[in-house]
Amino acid sequence: MEGFDRLRNYKQQWQCVETGAVRDVFQTVQPLKETQAVLRIVLYKTVKRIDVEVDLNRFNGENWREFRLAFPVNMQQAKVAYEVPMGVVEVGKDEIKGAAGYSKASQIYSTPCKDVHPREVQDWFAASDGKMGLTISSDVAVFDWIDPTDNPADYAVLQPVLLASRKSCHGLGNHYIQPGNHSYRFSIYTHAGDWHNGYRQGSQSRQTLKTIVSDTKKQQGFLPEQQSFATLTGKGAVVSTIKKCEDDDSLILRYYNIEGNDAEVTFNLYRDIESVSHTNMIEEEPEAMKSAGKRFSYKLGHHAIETFKIGIK
Repeated sequence: MEGFDRLRNYKQQWQCVETGAVRDVFQTVQPLKETQAVLRIVLYKTVKRIDVEVDLNRFNGENWREFRLAFPVNMQQAKVAYEVPMGVVEVGKDEIKGAAGYSKASQIYSTPCKDVHPREVQDWFAASDGKMGLTISSDVAVFDWIDPTDNPADYAVLQPVLLASRKSCHGLGNHYIQPGNHSYRFSIYTHAGDWHNGYRQGSQSRQTLKTIVSDTKKQQGFLPEQQSFATLTGKGAVVSTIKKCEDDDSLILRYYNIEGNDAEVTFNLYRDIESVSHTNMIEEEPEAMKSAGKRFSYKLGHHAIETFKIGIK
């Protein structure tokens, strides 16, 4: 904690920089030794969501500096969970046993995996006490939940690691100092229960809509003005991939079970399906399946990851 500093040590000057029918935005700007920190709080008028935006402007590249955003959680026995590829890890429950182990003779990773922190995270991290939960969408690769200060709090403090300047772990490696401007955004949601009731919101905040301006000239076409490209129904089923097949012009669909329960899943496409096959993860060994019009169904096992090859009429 050498050189530890935080915005709390300064007298903050908050300003309302935006107000309207959709949202209000409040901002404070604070010069620090190595950077200028800009913190914005976005309060929405009609949805239960708060955005927190952070800018680290003109970071000077000082080595061994780490910037974190801290969300103290008002729960004495909070259970922390976070998204990983194709699933969720609950801290203290889902880690592999033992330590990472041998790297080289002079470097043995002896810390048990359950005690390792910070952790790599995908779209969101969450805390809950069984009755209520807090889910925060993540704009960073790494987060922590343990207070690192000299007098740590005895409750969870969710901390996305914004920026960390380091030297490579290789003896001859370079420094990763990352000077310049850095921006981050997080969305806060509260809900009943645990992460099961918040992961959709946490993910959707990271999948922002893209605006496309097209030619407005009247053209001949067969599609309605509004139509979904595809829909998926089934408890706990999440689509991870819809893409072109590696070997031909077929469509590849991949989805997985995030909640750990068996589910009957139905996939609907915007146009008729000519053929559908169940394949392995590398789109090989197809097994033909039945389809009906624009849809097909499959029983998705708990924690399963399934891939399908779809021919379109």
